[in-house]
Amino acid sequence: MNTVQLSNHTGYPHFKGERFNDKQLDTLFTGLELNGFLSSYTHILTGYVGQKGALEKIREWIHKIKQSHPQVFVLVDPVLGDNGKLYVPQEFVHIYKTGLLPLADLITPNGYEAQWLTGIELSPDNVKQVLDQLHQMGPKRVVITSIEFDGVLYIYGSDSTSVFRIRVPKISYHFTGTGLQIDSR
Repeated sequence: MNTVQLSNHTGYPHFKGERFNDKQLDTLFTGLELNGFLSSYTHILTGYVGQKGALEKIREWIHKIKQSHPQVFVLVDPVLGDNGKLYVPQEFVHIYKTGLLPLADLITPNGYEAQWLTGIELSPDNVKQVLDQLHQMGPKRVVITSIEFDGVLYIYGSDSTSVFRIRVPKISYHFTGTGLQIDSR
């Protein structure tokens, strides 16, 4: 289900389109519910959400779905921003921390988003601390994408008992909006 219909990623200087509001999303979820479709979902993936009310409505529906269908796997990509810039209002951070992350089985923030969610500036020495703090917010699994230390790009992940690190070859080009490439695997 789309939460936005945009010409391109909001990280570009210009974009056009529509961000769905809470009423529009509620209508879509209600249609799914009336047809009995919500119980057939095995996975839920969240990505970019452009309005506060819509984000809160998504939290409400995921909570409802998990109550009646607890085995559904919820992946939350808390799209807040990247490269030192927030894409959404700062108040979204609190909604993710207290509303969506507690419902998630897996979260995939990038390094910038992980810093916003934890309030800890990432360094090679404190990645485990950041992962632990994210786990304390609810998710069983955490993957922090695109962390750069000393010009080297990494992905870090944890299931709360072990941590992995993957060194990623860095291409000298700026890509915008590629986070969901990891989520879709």
